[in-house]
Amino acid sequence: WSAVAGVMWGLAALPLMWGGGIVQELFMVFVIAGHASVAATWLSVIPSAYWAYLFPCMVPLIGAVLARNNDLSGLLAVMLTLYTGVLTHFGWAAFRNFRDSIEANVEREEAMRQLAQSKADVDRRVLERTAELQRGQRLLQAIFDSVPIWLFVKDTAGRFLAVNQHMAKDLGLEPRQI
Repeated sequence: WSAVAGVMWGLAALPLMWGGGIVQELFMVFVIAGHASVAATWLSVIPSAYWAYLFPCMVPLIGAVLARNNDLSGLLAVMLTLYTGVLTHFGWAAFRNFRDSIEANVEREEAMRQLAQSKADVDRRVLERTAELQRGQRLLQAIFDSVPIWLFVKDTAGRFLAVNQHMAKDLGLEPRQI
């Protein structure tokens, strides 16, 4: 459809060759060049559609302007050719920016997926290590409580951190109370 629209707008320039004044010529130049600018904005993300519109639109306009063969036509044709070149450059730049943006989004999504996977792996390992530590604490407490002598652990300030069941029983207290 881009090519059809480009050809239609390009053909719209042909009446310039059959008369009309400079006002009509400039009007058509600005209308068609304006449409080419819009195409640079909207179609440049699909280069094949952009080129299919731009060149069939602008080449007949440049030819029609040259065919007028008046004082202004040569300069106007050069300006339109340069304008087409500028649109081509900006079309490519817009396409590259669009492509780079899509690639960056894909990379960001992949990084987010990998980050979520890494977080899930870390969470799983934390749960496994926590369970291992709890098993180890229970085993240590069972050994600690099974010894028939007083066992205790104090901090550097002399406070009891842990006592075994045998000591607590002899003192008539719960281990938490000591």
